Amino acid sequence: MHRIKNISVLLLALFAFYACSVQKHIPEDEYLYQGGTIHMQDSVKQNNRSDLEAELNSVLYPEPNSTFLGMYPGLHYYYKAQKENPGFITRFLNKRIGEGPVYLSDVDIQGTQKLLGNRLENNGYFYGDADYSIKIDSTDKTAKVDYTVQTGKPFRIATYQIEKDTTDTLAIYDHIKESL
Repeated sequence: MHRIKNISVLLLALFAFYACSVQKHIPEDEYLYQGGTIHMQDSVKQNNRSDLEAELNSVLYPEPNSTFLGMYPGLHYYYKAQKENPGFITRFLNKRIGEGPVYLSDVDIQGTQKLLGNRLENNGYFYGDADYSIKIDSTDKTAKVDYTVQTGKPFRIATYQIEKDTTDTLAIYDHIKESL
């Protein structure tokens, strides 16, 4: 039992060492992008909150580097393949799982903020607001972007009436009537 415990501690130490190996390759003035999160603050209970959150999350771009147990295996093999004489196995793994780094400087934060405001307006939240904050971890050389979205009460049309036209729009009218 004591031997299994020593082996597990050794494996955890190796995984931790492996996870830290990409930080030395990150340039001095760059931070590895870990993704963005959206925090919704609304004063009114929303019926379609999950739909709105899904639409807002679809705006977040680019996708951060993939991780496995806190490690970046794709990024690790990408950096190893950039060395002068990478071995056959390194080149093979780079082609299979390697991925280029996504830095914070690659993210258009203000553009994403405008897109979030646009999506709010498209869903009827005309006085909604989107703000952001950047969280930088200088020891791990990573950064996250947290977006705060304030919605309020959406504008909705109370009633509407569809006028039936006598031209070829009859088929369209039937589809609209079915969807109501």
